[in-house]
Amino acid sequence: MFEFTEDKKGLRPKYIGTIKHNGIRRTLMVLMTLPTILAVICLNFFMFLVYVIMAFWKLILLGTFKLLAGMFQAKTWEVWHKPRQVHDDSK
Repeated sequence: MFEFTEDKKGLRPKYIGTIKHNGIRRTLMVLMTLPTILAVICLNFFMFLVYVIMAFWKLILLGTFKLLAGMFQAKTWEVWHKPRQVHDDSK
C-alpha cells in the first residue's frame, strides 16, 4: 500500500508515488487529507460509543428488562386485557 520514494526520503502511497507530475501528485495528496480526517473522526466516535456501551451494558440490559417486564406485571396485564366496563344507568 505504501512504498518509499526513489530518493528514500519518505513513504508515499504507492499509486501516488508512481505519478511523475509533481503538481498532480501534490494535489492528490491534499485531496486525500479530508477523507482521511473524516474517517479518523468517525472511527473515534464509533469507538467512543463502543466503550460507553461496554461500560454500561449491564445497566442497558437491566433497564430494558425492567421496562419490558413492567409491561407484563399483573396490574398492567389486567388493564390491557380487561378494560374498564362502562356502566349503563339507563336500566
